[in-house]
Amino acid sequence: MVSRSLNCSTLASFQGNRYFDIFVEYAKADVEDILIRITAVNRGPEPAALHILPQLWFRNTWSWGRDLRRPGRAKSYLRSRERLR
Repeated sequence: MVSRSLNCSTLASFQGNRYFDIFVEYAKADVEDILIRITAVNRGPEPAALHILPQLWFRNTWSWGRDLRRPGRAKSYLRSRERLR
């Protein structure tokens, strides 16, 4: 059996350069604050829609009874919706 390595450029999903690059950046604003910026770049030749569903994971320490603080989410400031280029 011959084992070949996978080359992403040969996959059908990358034909015609029709894909998105997704960049996720994290930063600490304070001891208990985490900032997340998600940037999507359309590498295709024409505008296309993209739906992004970010997920946050928290360690459930409040159910242990030692620390009853629960994580929260602050209001996010999103740029106006633009068609991705």
